Amino acid sequence: MNLFSSLTLILFLFPSIASGQSTSFDNVVSTCNDSVGILYTLQSLERSYPLEGNTADQAYAFTASLQIFNAGKEDLEGWQISIDYVHREILVDGGGALVADGSTFPYNASNGVNLTSAVVLKTGIETAMDTSQMGASYTIKGVEFGQNVTSLPTNITLLDVNYECSAPVTNVTLKTIRTCCKKINSTIMLSSSSYLPRYKGDVTILYDVLKASQNQYQAQVTLSNDSPTGRLDYWNLQWSWQNGEFIYSMRGATTLEQDQDSCIFGKGMVYYAGVDFSTVTSCQQRPTIIDLDQYKANDSTIGRLEYCCRNGTLLPAIQDPSKSKSVFQLIVYKLPPQNTNSTLISPPINWNLTGTFSSDYTCGQPRLVEPTLYVDDSISQRTESVVMSWQVTCNVTRTQVTPKCCVSFSAYNNQSVVPCKTCACSCASQSTCNRSAEALLIPVELATVPFVNRTQKTLAWAQLNNWAVPTVLPCPDNCGVSVNWHLVSDYTNGWSARMTIFNWQGLSFADWSAAVELSGSVFSGFQKAYSFNYTSPGNNTIFLYGLNQGLSYLNGIYDNYPGIQQSVLSFSLDAQNSNVSFRDFYPKKVFFDGNECALPDLLPSNDVGRLNLSLGTALVLALALYFGSLSIL
Repeated sequence: MNLFSSLTLILFLFPSIASGQSTSFDNVVSTCNDSVGILYTLQSLERSYPLEGNTADQAYAFTASLQIFNAGKEDLEGWQISIDYVHREILVDGGGALVADGSTFPYNASNGVNLTSAVVLKTGIETAMDTSQMGASYTIKGVEFGQNVTSLPTNITLLDVNYECSAPVTNVTLKTIRTCCKKINSTIMLSSSSYLPRYKGDVTILYDVLKASQNQYQAQVTLSNDSPTGRLDYWNLQWSWQNGEFIYSMRGATTLEQDQDSCIFGKGMVYYAGVDFSTVTSCQQRPTIIDLDQYKANDSTIGRLEYCCRNGTLLPAIQDPSKSKSVFQLIVYKLPPQNTNSTLISPPINWNLTGTFSSDYTCGQPRLVEPTLYVDDSISQRTESVVMSWQVTCNVTRTQVTPKCCVSFSAYNNQSVVPCKTCACSCASQSTCNRSAEALLIPVELATVPFVNRTQKTLAWAQLNNWAVPTVLPCPDNCGVSVNWHLVSDYTNGWSARMTIFNWQGLSFADWSAAVELSGSVFSGFQKAYSFNYTSPGNNTIFLYGLNQGLSYLNGIYDNYPGIQQSVLSFSLDAQNSNVSFRDFYPKKVFFDGNECALPDLLPSNDVGRLNLSLGTALVLALALYFGSLSIL
């Protein structure tokens, strides 16, 4: 392990060891031979202000010790400890341990918490039983509610599929809960490097230190979109400084706020009295960083970086590799005790990544990885290493989120369109419309009409077809973007569909993209999209985007007419995939700009059997209708 790495890990992620204090792990490993031992000990519990008459609402401040020790045969890196709390606990300090999803303290742990650290726990074999390298100890502080006696978590475990943990053992007298986690098929391993392996997330971020001196360092941040279909628009990046650092200047990006007062009335002015803080980029301890627009790309002061100034857009690499990265640089000023040595550098923590009309992301903590190598353009074939590198991975939040787009279904053999679901993209709780009623079927000609202008003809259509209508009409879908999937034809040796994307909001979408996931039986017969570029990232998915520069924009609504992009897609049917159901003609999932859209619960009724015409004849008819009128479904 090099000097930079050693000092960083020891001084900033393991403060108890750096200060010369010794920690005993005897109680952790007393029953955990050849395993990873985890011990949680409640150290103190006292009633907290304000005092409540209702005991269920009374807060109690607590302090607990969390210890983890590696008594196994292999190094433990990138570890996470899951703790199940049951008394509405709020954690205010992890004592150096961090919340694994990047959340900051105070943290609501009433549903449990996953704690982590960048510390690599080595084995006794490769350290000659140096316990300071084999274990880590953290002091957790927080409050719980309604419990004034010994209160312990109900479960504690190591989150690693390669380990099997024993059932937790609770000792009320000692106020402890412990577990032992044994590596499956463990063998003796000696680590060749103290760096953690690099992993890819949906968005992968590199924090590279390019140059370092005693008082400051220059860093480069690279955001890479590694999602096969997802994208980011107008990204916002946040982090928290660990030791009072501030951003002196930036190139390729900027911050939303400067907040020079935090420097002038804080430690910044004490140690950098000669600095003009009116020109400092940001003194915030949790800055929000935004991309620059493309017009700043050639600015000699804040631009001229490859992959900078994209107006916050990160496209999937399969759509345009040159637009799948964003890069910016910053000069960081350090404060004591870090400004005593150029090797003392700690990365920002608690990263957060968001964007408009983008998925929600959860980012992990920075992980020390092998320094990045760059090609020196001034010297042919020469590569140079940066000082240090940290990697942060951000993944799309998999929990249920409110959709931002919706899908409607229609077919050549049905005069009605199955519209987007009621409240597909949420509804206000005080809505006067019917939030639980199914959306009313609409005639084809209303597909391009805004919801607020459909009511009269929708009711007339229901009356014409003798359909019941609820007294309180259904709410709209409230989606800014909708996608119609129209079954154009279904013949013995092939079928076709028309995909129409509607933009119902004022904002235009540049470099738009869409994706449809189909059943394997019909995906295998996909031939082409006639007015979209297309490719497949796998998983029976067709990825679609603008055919050329002119068609890469999805305009916003104008004069009550939505922006539209549309294409026919053709599929073949043969002996291997001819036995498909009517449901297979409709997507299982639809995405727009990386966001999964809400699908309707119904399909158009299938009143007509498969026609005995060739696929070529079918496509002639489909394309004739398509080019005849873009608004026809």
